[in-house]
Amino acid sequence: MVFGFHLSFNADASRLSISSYDLRTDQGIINVYDLNELFYLNCMVHNPFEIGNGECADLDLFNSEQCGYDGGDCPQPIFVDKYPECFVAYPERVGDGDCDIYPPYSSEACGFDGGDCPKPVPIEDYPGCVVIPEILGNGWCDKYWPYNTEECGWDGGDCI
Repeated sequence: MVFGFHLSFNADASRLSISSYDLRTDQGIINVYDLNELFYLNCMVHNPFEIGNGECADLDLFNSEQCGYDGGDCPQPIFVDKYPECFVAYPERVGDGDCDIYPPYSSEACGFDGGDCPKPVPIEDYPGCVVIPEILGNGWCDKYWPYNTEECGWDGGDCI
């Protein structure tokens, strides 16, 4: 029979400790939890409900240490031999002939997907929007950053 519970946080509120006392065994019980690992407190994404949904959202924001590599849906990124500053979950996709339009693949560090993607450029009608022009406003909502942002007019109106 457990008697009472005590909850407490450390100074920066990143750890939760739960303690209680078991009268049957005459022992105290303490469990400590790292809240960043449980709840991804430093993960800043537009669609947090997609974290840990069983599908790897292989994008910079989701597939990051702060988001637990999409809640465990993605493998941890590794570097690509040809691009030592390029860290991606699926290195075989870099330079495979198909343009992966989202960072980290379509980034300078990854050679714009190993040459599969054109270099993003500033869009005249959308100040602050730097993307692949053919993707913006193409009739398909590209729901992730940088396309689905206010600066890019919510993917040129495709995501409105």
